[in-house]
Amino acid sequence: MKNWLKKKFGGKSAEENSSIKETVDTAPYLNRLNIIEKENLRRLDHLKSKLQGRKKEVFELIPLILHENHPDLPGNEWSSNIPAGLACYDPPLDIAQSLKRHFPKAEIEKRAKQSRPIQFLCIMGSAGSASFTSESDIDFWVGIDKKLITDENLSWLQSKLTAIEKWALKTAELPVHFFITDPEELRNEDYGEAKGESCGTALGKLLKDEFYRTALFICGKRPWYWLAKPGDGDAAYQAMIENLKAESTFRSFDFIDLGHVHTLDGEEFAGAALWHLSKALHSPFKSLLKLGHVDNLSVELAKKPLCEIVKEALLAGKSGIDPYFLFADEVRKGYALRGMQREERLMETAYLIKSLSSKAATDTERTDLIKSITNTASEWGITEKEIEKIAGFREWDYETTENLRKRVVQYLIGTYGRIQKKASGTTGKISTRDTLVLGRKFRSFFETKPDKIPFEFLMHTLSDIEAVRISEQNGEWQIYTRIRGSHITEMSLLRKCNSSASAIGFSFLNSLPFAAESVAFKGHIRFNKSEALHLYSEMGQFFGQLSVENEESENFMAASAIKSAFLVPNWEQPDWNHGIASLTVYLWSSHGEFFLQNYRGGEWKRWLFGEIFQNIIGKANVNKCRISVFKPDDRLGLRQKVSADLEAEIATFRSTMS
Repeated sequence: MKNWLKKKFGGKSAEENSSIKETVDTAPYLNRLNIIEKENLRRLDHLKSKLQGRKKEVFELIPLILHENHPDLPGNEWSSNIPAGLACYDPPLDIAQSLKRHFPKAEIEKRAKQSRPIQFLCIMGSAGSASFTSESDIDFWVGIDKKLITDENLSWLQSKLTAIEKWALKTAELPVHFFITDPEELRNEDYGEAKGESCGTALGKLLKDEFYRTALFICGKRPWYWLAKPGDGDAAYQAMIENLKAESTFRSFDFIDLGHVHTLDGEEFAGAALWHLSKALHSPFKSLLKLGHVDNLSVELAKKPLCEIVKEALLAGKSGIDPYFLFADEVRKGYALRGMQREERLMETAYLIKSLSSKAATDTERTDLIKSITNTASEWGITEKEIEKIAGFREWDYETTENLRKRVVQYLIGTYGRIQKKASGTTGKISTRDTLVLGRKFRSFFETKPDKIPFEFLMHTLSDIEAVRISEQNGEWQIYTRIRGSHITEMSLLRKCNSSASAIGFSFLNSLPFAAESVAFKGHIRFNKSEALHLYSEMGQFFGQLSVENEESENFMAASAIKSAFLVPNWEQPDWNHGIASLTVYLWSSHGEFFLQNYRGGEWKRWLFGEIFQNIIGKANVNKCRISVFKPDDRLGLRQKVSADLEAEIATFRSTMS
């Protein structure tokens, strides 16, 4: 390894150079590079060891597919202008056979160059850590200088990346995701707008710190940061780059400047806390640890970035570092030093649940994970029996899970309050726009209001929920769920509702599995299963997938307004022979809130056009609002006629409002 690095990056020997001019001593830089490269390779080998058979083969083909633009490769069939080629990448000799097995006509044509469009390819997340299993997602960052390619070609590249994702999943059931990353934006900590997976202006150096301590570089240029001495400031970092670039015998084009991190910025902490609160809505355990990290930093402003701590440990001779465990351990240590034992225990629980409760882990993987983490976390004072209990998170009863949920919500809100209080008086690095958007999204998720159908703060991911049962008992509707991978036969209570329309609306809002094979009804119900499935399907076609997280950011910059209304006649009172006996209205707002209104009685027109249309939706907004009437699946046509008559009444009323 060291000789190869010397040959690749060091150029001529010191003796050869001494007769020409005084040169930069590259030995310290090559030594640091050698150590970090070896650790990167160890983690990459660990990742590959978890990918057996086709998964490993497909994983190893991904760089080559990005490197070549042969029309038989995924995503290349649409255009010859798709950016292809990885900088400094020479395909390994043994990859040709794998390529021929999957794409017989494809050839390896491109060789290593420093000027290829894709400057680096790396992986973020749990890959290379003990928490990774054979079924874990793999997130690739694809380094592209957006200034060097047109918007059209960037769009073609995104299409190609999507095609590779589909090919990997179809070919080997390997879940991969690609995120285009501009090196300049990463260097300047410019992450765009706070939307979807982008943190906007919320994280800054905190995300750069996470990137350097966890990123697993697959191929392409290496970051200059790897060569920098721990503790060097920005000026020393820039001087290193300029000195090595001026050294003709040093292959400086094999490196890329992705920015430097030697200190963190306290003005980022309040915005970062708000971002992690936002992400915790759908991924609580990972976000708990990240929020805990920010909480500890807010009282220890001079603490080194973790990427510097990792680099120092590697250069001091420590190997086999698990970046995910090291992060969790640092967070719990921070709380231990502050005497916050309850928070310390919660961080341990969050890490163990996130690491051990994979639904897809095989029995062997689960056993190995428990053993590995028991050894690694031995200093935490948690017994193997306790770890096994946490590993059985999917089989916890309702009361135990609910107690944890309450602890988590209390922690999230309390911690943000502490961080915000400490940050008061500072200018803050998060923009006013991102602050407003993220804050309103968080409030929309948790805030209770009359007639509002709540989001469920799930301790499990949606994919964990295997089946749903909606039961009626003495007028109360209860929603039960079964967790995938659990050996418990009884279903767990999730939510109580006051009507069947509320139970169906809650299931729809929270994307619970609602199909013939996954949902059941029990008790005194006035509809059959096929009618409920049809209603759920029609709501899906009208609303799409409702999510406060994915609601357009622009909508949160203005006052909340009702965007969509879905009307269901006679659901609670199915008396079809007398026209409309009851009316159910689902409402979705521009701030990501879902409301339910129910009415029974003969004065439905006064209620609908007065209370709903003029008061709740608003006179000025009623013609802007999307409105649809549920059409039952009725062969005889009686129910269809009621819906058609209601549509006609609505059209007549809206015409008077224009």
